[in-house]
Amino acid sequence: MSALNRAYAMTFASFEEVKPISPGDAVGAVQIRRAKNYFDFYLATVTEYATTLAGFLREHGVDTPLTHNSAGTVINSHFLETVEALGNKNFLVGSDHYYNLGQTWAQNNPTPQYAANIFISLEMLRLMGFPPTAMEMPSGSGSDWPPVTAGDCKACYWTNLAFGMKGNNFYIFTGGPNPPGAVNTTDVYDDGAPVGAKNEIRPLYYAQKELGIFLKISPWLEESEREADCRFAFDFECPRTDAYWKNPGEFLVTGTTA
Repeated sequence: MSALNRAYAMTFASFEEVKPISPGDAVGAVQIRRAKNYFDFYLATVTEYATTLAGFLREHGVDTPLTHNSAGTVINSHFLETVEALGNKNFLVGSDHYYNLGQTWAQNNPTPQYAANIFISLEMLRLMGFPPTAMEMPSGSGSDWPPVTAGDCKACYWTNLAFGMKGNNFYIFTGGPNPPGAVNTTDVYDDGAPVGAKNEIRPLYYAQKELGIFLKISPWLEESEREADCRFAFDFECPRTDAYWKNPGEFLVTGTTA
């Protein structure tokens, strides 16, 4: 305990008293270091858990590549250690590229903010050695307002494609009833899917079909690379700092905070 108390300028009497510090509550060099150290530890536990699960699957003869759905455009970098442990040939990371989840979200309908997040996400995946993949591409929305139109979704799909997306999975494609007695807010899980719970075909279906046809007649997109006359350096630590760098202080975690 003495070493821990010296490191974090605390007076814990036992390890039972030591609790993770909320990133938003970290102020000053010592507390920011404490929050960062815990976050680094957390990422190590994610890697340990993932490698354990992967080991179980391999022991039972599952030899296909494994995938993980990163829950957001800036969270891809949280799995750098996991990718290093499992290898990017056997472990594929993709990302959620949602938008239109509420009026206060920057992702409301395809906006410049959304496009910037998509660009960062796809570049991050590419630099990690993966084909940039949207594991959950918006296919309807859980929010009734603002409404999601087929035109909104088409703009979203082509934005992802223009920024180098090589694979995608629509979420959700078909609506349906929830199991009786399930703890859900509605009896039907639908989210405005292209195919409704009663097999009705909605306009969104045709927007997705148009994308599929375009990809089919444009096989060159599979191997294409973007050309640009302007490039930016990318620091993987930058999106990770948001988990522990909330307040200014004298402890410089990364130069990207400037």
